[in-house]
Amino acid sequence: MLALFVLGRPRIWAAVLASVPAGALLSRSVKHWAGVPRPAAVLDQTWFNLIGPALHHNSFPSGHTISAFAAAAAVLATFVGRPQRGRDWVLIACGVLTATVIALSRVAVGAHWPLDLAAGAAIGWLAGLSGAALARHPGWWHWLFFGAGRPAAGAGLILWGVLLWLRPHQTLICAAVLGVAGLSAVVAGFSLLTAGRSRSTLPASATADSSVREASVASGRPSGS
Repeated sequence: MLALFVLGRPRIWAAVLASVPAGALLSRSVKHWAGVPRPAAVLDQTWFNLIGPALHHNSFPSGHTISAFAAAAAVLATFVGRPQRGRDWVLIACGVLTATVIALSRVAVGAHWPLDLAAGAAIGWLAGLSGAALARHPGWWHWLFFGAGRPAAGAGLILWGVLLWLRPHQTLICAAVLGVAGLSAVVAGFSLLTAGRSRSTLPASATADSSVREASVASGRPSGS
């Protein structure tokens, strides 16, 4: 769903995208190192609530929690930066609350222990901040979204959306979420494929970012986030 940021605030989507390598690497390596069994492998199913398939291995940390907090940190660190107004703190609270609800759902469905969520939140937050830091360097994501890499990025998003539509689901809610997520990816992908490659086609936010950086360099002041 966050791929829609490509349409107006590509730097935010770049931050989310750049948080994936650190989040995936830490998630896979810690899961392999810890080897913690999930609740379904330890507890009798009458002792806890199980929704969906029973998972048994690699409980610590929660990958869903890492993804949720990485996305929240990447978006907030890029969009809000240094909070100064009340609106900034409201956005931070909403982002953290959304990620927390997603994390708690993993315990609610019987897939994780509470400690898995705490570790996943910490790892995800660090991954998100790393993505926001990488997005401060616009060269790579300008190339990907507005330069020679644009056709591949657009095609990749469309393929991603179609695969989400084809993914099997067990509930109507799951089908609705996958449908909206797939539509978001397809819309963003077609936007990249149909957009021009010149600097004049950059969204206002991307051009503004560049202008702020250029003015900051000229005046000797930091541009901030």
